[in-house]
Amino acid sequence: MRTLIVGAGSLGCVFAALFKEAGADVTLFEINEEKAELIAKGGLIIRDSNLVDRKVLVPCVSDIEAAPPPDLGLVMVKAYHTERAAREIRFVMGPETKVLTLQNGLGHIEVLAEQLPKERLFAGITYMSALQLSEGHVHHTGVGLTIIAPVLEKSMAG
Repeated sequence: MRTLIVGAGSLGCVFAALFKEAGADVTLFEINEEKAELIAKGGLIIRDSNLVDRKVLVPCVSDIEAAPPPDLGLVMVKAYHTERAAREIRFVMGPETKVLTLQNGLGHIEVLAEQLPKERLFAGITYMSALQLSEGHVHHTGVGLTIIAPVLEKSMAG
C-alpha cells in the first residue's frame, strides 16, 4: 500500500517511520522546503522509550507533484492547516485513494468532507505521543492504540 503522510510534525514523523519499518511504501509531504530536504537527505531520527535513537530513511517532498499517487492519504497537520492539506491530497489522489485524519482539535473532519469524497474519508484517534526534539528528530514518548472509523454522511448532520 502506498501511503502519503501530510505533515512532518512529531506524530507524522513517528507514523512515517513505523510504516516504513513495517515495509510500507510511504512518503512524507512537508510544506517547509528546508525541513523536507533535511528529512529527505538525512532521514528521520526516532528516539524510543529507552532513549535510543534510530535512523529511518523516508522519502520527503515539499512539492506535492513529486509525491506518488497514494492508496492512503494520512492527514497529520495542525487543524488550521487542514484545508490546505485537503487540497494537496485531492491533487494527487486516485479514484480509490482513502484519506484518514489523525488530528487534534475540532472542525477538521468537516473541512476535509467539504473537499474530499466522504465515502473515502476516515477519522481516527490515536493514543500515540511524540515530542519533536529538532527538525526530523522525534522522541516517540508513548505507544498506544489507534482507532479508525469511516466518516458517514449521517454523522455529519448537525
